[in-house]
Amino acid sequence: MMEAMQLTSLAPTLRRNAMFNCLNDEQLQKLLAISKLTYFKPNKPVISQGQPAKYFFLVLDGQVKLHLI
Repeated sequence: MMEAMQLTSLAPTLRRNAMFNCLNDEQLQKLLAISKLTYFKPNKPVISQGQPAKYFFLVLDGQVKLHLI
């Protein structure tokens, strides 16, 4: 339940992003309904080269370093 509340509170943040500001309220709520809020530990891989693209990541806080191996 806590995650659902946190995701709903992200709507204003997504509205400020050019990729999502064209969505109407219903579309944005559908996107949030299928979203998952995930936290990653610093300096730990999020995804590795060659893995199938199963997810779309949006970094809300912090930064991600990309390394091509």
